[in-house]
Amino acid sequence: MIGLLHRLYGYRRRFNQRGITGTETAIVIMAGAAVFATMAVTFYASVSSGSDDAVYAELQEAVSGLEPRGGVVGFTGAGPDGDAVVYKLGFVVASAPGAEPVDLGSNYRTDATGIDPDTAVGTSGLTVRYLAGGEVIENVPWTVNFLGYSDGDSFLELDEKAQVSVWLLDRDHQIDIDDPGAVVPRDNGTATLNPLRSGDEFVIELGSLEDNVLRISRVIPAELTPVLDLK
Repeated sequence: MIGLLHRLYGYRRRFNQRGITGTETAIVIMAGAAVFATMAVTFYASVSSGSDDAVYAELQEAVSGLEPRGGVVGFTGAGPDGDAVVYKLGFVVASAPGAEPVDLGSNYRTDATGIDPDTAVGTSGLTVRYLAGGEVIENVPWTVNFLGYSDGDSFLELDEKAQVSVWLLDRDHQIDIDDPGAVVPRDNGTATLNPLRSGDEFVIELGSLEDNVLRISRVIPAELTPVLDLK
C-alpha cells in the first residue's frame, strides 16, 4: 500500500511539475508578444505624431518636385508705427531628383527704386499660399532669382538653384529701412497680410500648375534683427 501511494504521489508531483513548466513557458511567450506589440505601437505613434520630421520633409519634397536648399531667411523693416516687422521671407529651392522641371516664372519683379514688388507682365507657373494667425492668403506676391548656373529659361531643372522671395509687405525704397513706413501692408483688393512679429508662426505653400506642393513652416524668434536666420 505504501509503495502504491508513493507511486501515486510521485506521479502527481511529476505531473504538477510538468504543469508548472508549461504555464511558465506560456507566460514567457505572452510577455514577449506584449513587448513586441508595445514597441510596434511606440514606433507607430512616434511617426504619426510627426516626430520624424526628416521623413515627412522628404515625402513633401518628393511630391512637390522641389526641395529646399539651406534654411529660411527673414527680412525686417519698420512698419507704419515704427515697430520692426518681417516684410519678406527668402529661401533657396532646387529640383528634386527625378522630378519634372518646375516653372518658376513670376508675375512680379523688383527694381529697388520705388515700391517693391512691382507687377510684371506674364503668367506664373507657381502659386504661393500664406497661412498665419488664422488667416489664409492665396497668391502672395513672390519673386525669383536663379543662382549660379542657369540655361536662361524660367524652368527650374536639374543642377539649377533659385532664390525665392515671398513678399508679405511692400517695401518703399524712398524711406530708410529703419524709419517708420519703410514697409507697409499691401491691399490686393481681397485681403491685407498682417505683419509677422516675434513669436508668430507661419506656413508657406508653393504650388505648381500640376498641383504639387512644397510646404515650409517656421516661427519668428523673440529678437528681431535686420536679417533673421530661421534655420
